Amino acid sequence: MKLYLFTYISSENKFYTLDDNDDLHLIEVSIIVTLLNQETVNTDINLSNIFNPSDFLVSPFNSTEKFINKEYFLTNEQELFRKKIIKDIETFNKQFIIIKGQPGSGKTLLIYDLAEYFSKKRNTIIIHCANLNDGQIKLIDNYNWNIISIKFFSKIIDQKIKVIIIDECQRIRIHQLEQIIDYAKQNHAFIIFSYDEKQVLQSSEKSNKIPELIQTKTSPEIYTLNSKIRTNKEITAFIKSLFDKKRIIEQYEYESVELVYLSNMEETKAFMASDIVGDWTVINYTPSLYGIHQYENYHNPHILTKTHGVIGQEFNKVIVVIDQDFKYNNDSLIYTKKCFYDPGLMLYQNITRARNKIKVVIVNNIEVMNRCLQILNIQKK
Repeated sequence: MKLYLFTYISSENKFYTLDDNDDLHLIEVSIIVTLLNQETVNTDINLSNIFNPSDFLVSPFNSTEKFINKEYFLTNEQELFRKKIIKDIETFNKQFIIIKGQPGSGKTLLIYDLAEYFSKKRNTIIIHCANLNDGQIKLIDNYNWNIISIKFFSKIIDQKIKVIIIDECQRIRIHQLEQIIDYAKQNHAFIIFSYDEKQVLQSSEKSNKIPELIQTKTSPEIYTLNSKIRTNKEITAFIKSLFDKKRIIEQYEYESVELVYLSNMEETKAFMASDIVGDWTVINYTPSLYGIHQYENYHNPHILTKTHGVIGQEFNKVIVVIDQDFKYNNDSLIYTKKCFYDPGLMLYQNITRARNKIKVVIVNNIEVMNRCLQILNIQKK
């Protein structure tokens, strides 16, 4: 079998080939067309099973050493935004910039790449609007990165910070946001806000409408990441159809989704604590600060991972639980009982952490089970 290697240079509108001596030569497109016509293509192959983009992506949290060693790539969109943002700050002195996008769009990698760049030139800090995860702690302890949790945001004053990157800022409190913006205006510091407005965990975070407040107070440059680079298409489509019954179901085989139906809390608790879970990542809903809610009954006591601890992270295989208190209201999946942390919002956070597979454990909830079966029963295109 002979291997042919070609590349196309768009600025020249020409094709080149690499020969056995690793030398580049100009080649006519007609030759490439002839070679392609001689190829036989197996159309029965599912490319999603062969090529998984997430295997080639690097997370600053889950692949910290690779990130530090720059063993990663940015998409064309990320690279374009990176160049524009650097120019916005260094050339045009634009103080306020927003980077937003859905789960898996590459916000985290982009802002950490920007933090690495600016930290060499200006006093830079990353403010994470959640508890710090293991990857961030490793960046702090082993590589001297300046990363703090939002509760310590006042450190920007003592450290005379010039570039402030606020990650997951849809969860920031209003007074914290206002104080940071005031600091930036008074000290000519720059702020990069990064968020996904859907990734909130309390009703108060949702009602604060932080994205709208940021735009009102700063008139920022806005960059929206549209490319989906982490989560596979099946998982993305399933999640959207699960949370919205009005949505037209996309036609996939949904091999990345598994369903488990259990009758009661006792069965669920036993299942979640069993060896069946294996190498799946279990993310417990964060316990309430006030009282005990029903969803805590099926927590795996040996698992410390909880919703508030996985914000911004990703895992290959994730298990989520949907119990009988989840219902559809106006075709939207919600949690019907009042809790300090909204399990409906936490479910969205947990399920969007998955890169390759999700296992949905449904507890005594025929309505949700029927919706899941409806999604999965769609035939292959």
